[in-house]
Amino acid sequence: MKKNIIISVLLITLISNTPVSYAEDALFDSPSDITTPPAVAEIIAEETPESTESDAEIPKDENTDVSPADSVLNQKVIKLIINSDNAYIDGQKVKLDTPAVSIEGRTFLPLRFISEKLLEVQPVYDGASKTTTIIKDGKTAVLTTGKKQATIDGKAITLDSAPIVKNGATLLPLRFFVENFDMSISYDSAKKEVTIKKVIGTNTLPVAAFEFGKEKYIAGQKIEYTDKSSDSDGDALINYEWTTSLDFNKKSADINKLLAKAPSGEYIVKYRVQDSKKSWSQFAERTLVIDPNEPPVITSVNISKSSVGRGETFDMTHEFKNEDWEAIAKEEWTYRHSSQSPSQAKKEKPSRIFTAGEYVITLALTDTYGNRSNEIEKSITVTDRIVQTQLDYLATTDNVNSTLENYDNKDYTSVF
Repeated sequence: MKKNIIISVLLITLISNTPVSYAEDALFDSPSDITTPPAVAEIIAEETPESTESDAEIPKDENTDVSPADSVLNQKVIKLIINSDNAYIDGQKVKLDTPAVSIEGRTFLPLRFISEKLLEVQPVYDGASKTTTIIKDGKTAVLTTGKKQATIDGKAITLDSAPIVKNGATLLPLRFFVENFDMSISYDSAKKEVTIKKVIGTNTLPVAAFEFGKEKYIAGQKIEYTDKSSDSDGDALINYEWTTSLDFNKKSADINKLLAKAPSGEYIVKYRVQDSKKSWSQFAERTLVIDPNEPPVITSVNISKSSVGRGETFDMTHEFKNEDWEAIAKEEWTYRHSSQSPSQAKKEKPSRIFTAGEYVITLALTDTYGNRSNEIEKSITVTDRIVQTQLDYLATTDNVNSTLENYDNKDYTSVF
């Protein structure tokens, strides 16, 4: 019986004597001497969560065995800047007809903007009585321009500041919205920015799920998968994010960008999706095995003629082995006179040579993964027989960037 009496006294104290506590800033101009009795404070601490605000996602604690939450509070967030016509709705910039203002330490917000964009209701204005009516979630608020007296569901209340009209728009004191429409508000004095959050429901998190096309892939091979992600609320999935144990700090919407150059090995692959309400799913996780990528192997290099005259054309073909799905990214041809060192070789595929002598032609291939093949050498003899001079060749090809110092049908170029 004694215990019941104590609890009753505490409840009476809570209801009758405890003021609403506000942050001490320019938004509310609240007195600094408001305190809460210790006994009442204990009850509030037990019954009230530490924070009523929620981010768009609840991170998974990988160090515990507790299952992650499958839903989050769905919030609408509006940011206004005092005396600025710029505002933001869930991060999207919009223009205001009338900005928020601060008058004598009180912050006033544009009624129509807050009502339509945050409360999602249409305020009703009566010009004859100068009253504005807001109806939301069964609650009816009636305010009169220029008067502190208002009603909530027919019950008279007194506002700390009267509604005002500025540039033809009605502005209401910020405290009114906080006390009557369950909004969470913060203020950045440096930026003069008011952030207003309102919970508008619960959003079930999307569920990420996927399957790889096969158990193993070769390094550099395109990884194929089937996305089986879903959202039970029917929200569209708008963003996708992969990360792997190759480097969990790197994330991409394309798994192939993360693993395009990955060496062979076993990798943990994580995937999550985001719905249209900006909530991320938990990560789905699978293991992927990547086998080594073998370099291409040149099996043959063929020259159409083993001996040619000076300036005579010849063709060169080659064959190689490589993964059937992988392309060759680069062919590296060189040719040089047999008296020259490899470092003096000209780095191009020859089709005619103008100076007589024995020549060495080499070829190496590089695949898209970056593996370089073995290098193959072939020889060709250029005789003294002139089929076409370099002067004639340059004249017919109009190669204006070439340098020619051969006016008597001899070749005196620096290399060949």
